[in-house]
Amino acid sequence: DRLFLAARALETQSNRLDNVAFRYLEALKPLRITLEPKVRAEHLKSQQGLYGDCAQDPSPWLNDAEKAVTWLLSRKGKP
Repeated sequence: DRLFLAARALETQSNRLDNVAFRYLEALKPLRITLEPKVRAEHLKSQQGLYGDCAQDPSPWLNDAEKAVTWLLSRKGKP
């Protein structure tokens, strides 16, 4: 029971972190603050070494609100 509760709490915190990250990215969007494509690709590549397929470019989701909501609710999906 404790292991299940711990796993559930971990998933809840993971969802909260994703939501916070999306909010920061949305806040930066009107300011047009972005990474250069080369730097973004390098950063994603380094993160994929740590997080595998979970490290993905969020831009496609940020540019399509429906995709963003679907991804956040399902925690799955690809741009």
